[in-house]
Amino acid sequence: MASHPIADSIAHSIVDTDQGRWHSAWWVPPRGSPLAGAVELIWHFDGRLAQARERVFPGGTVELILQLEGRYQDVIGERCVATPLSCVTGLHSRAFVVQAPSARLCVLGLRLRPLAAHRVLGHSLHAATDLTLDLDDLLRDAAAALTGRCLAAPDADSRIRLAVDWLVERLQRAAPVDAGLCWMLAQMEARHGGTGIEALREQAGYSRNAMQAAFRRHVGVSPKHYARLLRFRHLLEHLRQPPAAADGIVAGSLAELALAAGYYDQSHMNMEFRAFSGLTPREFLLANHYPGSTSIAEDTA
Repeated sequence: MASHPIADSIAHSIVDTDQGRWHSAWWVPPRGSPLAGAVELIWHFDGRLAQARERVFPGGTVELILQLEGRYQDVIGERCVATPLSCVTGLHSRAFVVQAPSARLCVLGLRLRPLAAHRVLGHSLHAATDLTLDLDDLLRDAAAALTGRCLAAPDADSRIRLAVDWLVERLQRAAPVDAGLCWMLAQMEARHGGTGIEALREQAGYSRNAMQAAFRRHVGVSPKHYARLLRFRHLLEHLRQPPAAADGIVAGSLAELALAAGYYDQSHMNMEFRAFSGLTPREFLLANHYPGSTSIAEDTA
């Protein structure tokens, strides 16, 4: 397995607030990396959370999660369901809530763009949309090998390096994706979903049925829905830019932000924002955010 000189580009932070105390490490593939364009982020969390429940917003990515200590639960209505120790959270079309254990939690996450996730998993992503699946069921020995190596590794940096090598190897062995589909997604992502899907389809040489089938298998949702997710994500990034204070966002600036993010008007933005998050933009700004994240801490009441 090839080794990659990534140690100098792994970032670290220690958080000690009323939300808990933890150590975070993360790595973003630099330009020229074999994982650039395929992997958005590899992250490592080790610590305790004082506020157990977390609302996670859809970001148009697929996440592979290795729970090395402790175990998250999915909050589904009034129930809490334990997630598999090694799991996949598919592309989500709406916000979802997870609950952390009260004890120490140590987690490694591999955040992949859809086409890379399909190649790594070798399964249709539609089956994972809005779900948490057992990674061992999908990848069997390959998943167990990665988990075992990470459990034996001494620290966060070692685990991130192991994940990088594992992903490079998986992608090198995977079948390539049709160039037309790669081009379509690259165009959509570069323009944050703000481009004509029919025009892209024609340039890529797809029929409507073939395009829908390709997105269903390789992305998990329809082209239109994926475009909406990209636009929502772009809006979240704008809202989290400082100053991220609700009293600093007046009606006029929200209207301007709506147009800048590709919405028809502020009403359209509010409607889409509530559909994906369950909140209005102003409620999102007033929420209790985790440092460096769009996710928010939720009361259990």
